[in-house]
Amino acid sequence: MLCLLQEIQDPTSDLGEILVSLLYNENLNRLTVTVIETRGLKMDTTTTRRELTVRVTQERACRGVRARRTAPVEVQDDGSALVSECFHFRLRPDELHTTSVTVQALQPLSACAKGERSNDAGFVRIRGEYL
Repeated sequence: MLCLLQEIQDPTSDLGEILVSLLYNENLNRLTVTVIETRGLKMDTTTTRRELTVRVTQERACRGVRARRTAPVEVQDDGSALVSECFHFRLRPDELHTTSVTVQALQPLSACAKGERSNDAGFVRIRGEYL
């Protein structure tokens, strides 16, 4: 059995929360990151768009390896949104100690402008130990 530990204990952000689930299947060498929902996100009030996407980036040795994005979802007035998307990353057991996952909430700037503004959602470091 593989135990995933959170190494960094940062204080809770006042920007909001993103609920994620991490599951490593050692038989398939696969890390599954499920983005469940957001709570209390502070949205930019200068834009009329009330939607966001969540970007999940797999990093190895501080370098981005793969990035995936959710489909745009509508955000409620209280900053909550139901995302419910799952991403799979190939990850060998010997890569667990050098791999991390970054999760960010991204809000489009406007309907006409290209680009996004990032709400920093958090950082999760994955470390594996066999029990």
